Amino acid sequence: MGFFDNISKKMEENAEKRKLAKEVKQQEDAEYKKILDTFKDNKSEKFEGYYFDTKNKRILNPRGILTRDYKVYDFSDVLSYKVNKTEHNDSKTQTKHKHALTRAVVGGVLTAPVGGLGAIVGGFTGKKETTTITKDFLDHLGVIISFTDGSSFEIEFVNSTVKTSSLIARTGIDETNRLTTLLQAIVKENETLNVEFSATQSSPAADPLDEIKKLKGLLDIGAITQEEFDAKKKQLLDL
Repeated sequence: MGFFDNISKKMEENAEKRKLAKEVKQQEDAEYKKILDTFKDNKSEKFEGYYFDTKNKRILNPRGILTRDYKVYDFSDVLSYKVNKTEHNDSKTQTKHKHALTRAVVGGVLTAPVGGLGAIVGGFTGKKETTTITKDFLDHLGVIISFTDGSSFEIEFVNSTVKTSSLIARTGIDETNRLTTLLQAIVKENETLNVEFSATQSSPAADPLDEIKKLKGLLDIGAITQEEFDAKKKQLLDL
């Protein structure tokens, strides 16, 4: 095989790889779109691009601008959450000169040329007034969600310094409250299910012979029929 033949073969191989990679990418995109559409169709709660499907009890950690990765969690995977908030205040002291008209006589009495009339010239005196102005700022606001598999992510509502009185800050606080209310309900439900599961696991298995004795007592007093007793006895003894 000649030099140009090798180059031609290499180009064909590269073209085949690009074609395969494109097909894989299209398949991944179609799969992600299907998942995303399901979350949207279920009218999921949305927080900064993250979807919480309260119908199917799932969370979508979506693709980002710089990554194609995404992950779907069940509500039961949520372990805990915490609010991540940093803020500061900026105090500034301002000194202002306050002018007031006083009755102080400047230059005394001036005598007019005609009539002997006098005029009092009033003067202005200056006074300093110091004021401290405090402004509150929100530097960062988000909610970190931790899962049972050890992973976690943060949903950020404010990621740059803004005044706490600004629309961005107020909206971020409202969204944080909305999300934490939902997460609180999810964590509480998970804790309840875990307690119920632990109670079931810790309960000792009933002794088949004890159960049969109880059934015999019910049979003797006529509470159950002989057929019901025999059927339950076979079930307990795995016959």
